[in-house]
Amino acid sequence: MSYQLNTYISTERELPTDEMIFSIVQMPTGFLFTVTTTRGYLIKAGEVRHEGASMSDLMATLRGVVGECEISTIGVASLELVVSTPKFVLIPEHLYEAGNDRAYLESVCHLDAGMTVCSDYIESIKAWSVFVADNNMVSASRIVLPGVRVRCQYSKLLGDYMLRESENSDTLAVHVRKGAADYVVLRNSKPLLANTFVCDGFDDTLYFALDMVNRMGLDAEKLKVMLSGEVTYTDFDTLRHYFGDVRLNNGKPLRILEPEFQHLHSYRYVLGLS
Repeated sequence: MSYQLNTYISTERELPTDEMIFSIVQMPTGFLFTVTTTRGYLIKAGEVRHEGASMSDLMATLRGVVGECEISTIGVASLELVVSTPKFVLIPEHLYEAGNDRAYLESVCHLDAGMTVCSDYIESIKAWSVFVADNNMVSASRIVLPGVRVRCQYSKLLGDYMLRESENSDTLAVHVRKGAADYVVLRNSKPLLANTFVCDGFDDTLYFALDMVNRMGLDAEKLKVMLSGEVTYTDFDTLRHYFGDVRLNNGKPLRILEPEFQHLHSYRYVLGLS
């Protein structure tokens, strides 16, 4: 198991702990982690690569990451684990019953061994997201990061940060994962449309994004596109040829390309092996 950490230093004052957000995004080959401010500034970003790690290995790695990030896990504005998963369902608030999460999922998909069922409330659409996540990752996160909020990609796409981003502009949030992509269109901090399409490659992801924009009559030049998930620089650059404002919402180092982060500069690079 290995991890790397990039640290970005802002020219602003040192921030107190309660203005920081510590976020982990789980991927098939590991996870990304970021430390951002409540206003969206990137402080630290890194990536952990692993395959089938045990809970003890994940706990040791998470503790190492927290130590390298030099932050307290107590008193931060938000601690979150975001799971990128194809197995999820959205249940309207008035239909949701606590204790039935597994039954909700089993009605639409097969649950594999080693997976745990989680749920998270999405205020913006008054619904619960019920989804599966890797049991070792969830257990390790809850031990190392007490109070961590476990969310799936839809919960993140429809969360407070995305709503703020769409306050004054139409916004298209796109989450790319293996074999599919999730799309959410927002306007004036309200979701207009959410959908998921099967995608064999990024060309399909681009096609469905353009199709949604055309069908909804959106202005591609003025539209804000928030890209997250399993994306490469090539994917990011490709979208910039079709849309006027493309931003990477992963928190990976590519995010330094965003205009509001130009006053940040790379301070150090750390590579750790364990």
